[in-house]
Amino acid sequence: MKTAISAYEETISMFKEQCSTLTTYMDQAQGSHEEHRLKENFRRMQTRLLFIVNQCEDLRTQLGQEIQENRERDRRLNSIKADMYQLKKLRDSRISHLKAMRISEEVINNQLRIDEEDENEGVYHLPDSVNLREKYPDHCVETNWFFPRYGRREADEVLRGTPNGTFLIRERNGPPPYACSLVANGKVHHCLIEQTDDGYGFAEPFNLHLTLSDLVLHYAHNSLIPHNETLDTKLSIPVGCVHRR
Repeated sequence: MKTAISAYEETISMFKEQCSTLTTYMDQAQGSHEEHRLKENFRRMQTRLLFIVNQCEDLRTQLGQEIQENRERDRRLNSIKADMYQLKKLRDSRISHLKAMRISEEVINNQLRIDEEDENEGVYHLPDSVNLREKYPDHCVETNWFFPRYGRREADEVLRGTPNGTFLIRERNGPPPYACSLVANGKVHHCLIEQTDDGYGFAEPFNLHLTLSDLVLHYAHNSLIPHNETLDTKLSIPVGCVHRR
């Protein structure tokens, strides 16, 4: 994204130079038959420049948000690592206590294996977000799927006739504050997105995604059917990508 911003900045600089050159030509052409044409070119150039500047600012804002999200993610991970370290210390202390009671190491290890199998059964696993970002680049561009000002009616209109798995996320007057509108089995459906202290999700205990982007990436890779049996689909196609084709 930094490379894209740099490219925008170079383009902006080029357009500003061209606007400056046109201004000089307009001053020289005052009263001539070229004056109107130069003014029209200048107006078009200014309009294009403003559009590019706005696009660049949007990218800067998105980059800033991603930096903040990454910092928050790192903070949460560090907190989890600290909790895991404390749990490991507690586990080691309990093992030492059991050994002091002359309970054999074989019995302790067997019990630990049973406990691990019980804990892992039915666990909701979050995939590696780095790999998902590489696999689903369109989902990493928030403007492809986040339409905060859309209501239910606008979502129905923009999704009507699109392929299964096409989706967008919009704001609600809430709570909850967000909804996901998507196409499944040829129909438009609307799902509430909950926001808790643990993160975003469609229902407890699955509200584990730190950001909406994380939620979108997860369900680009996983079906929504655990939350609703009628939604046998993934968040496959950001609606912004459909309408660009």
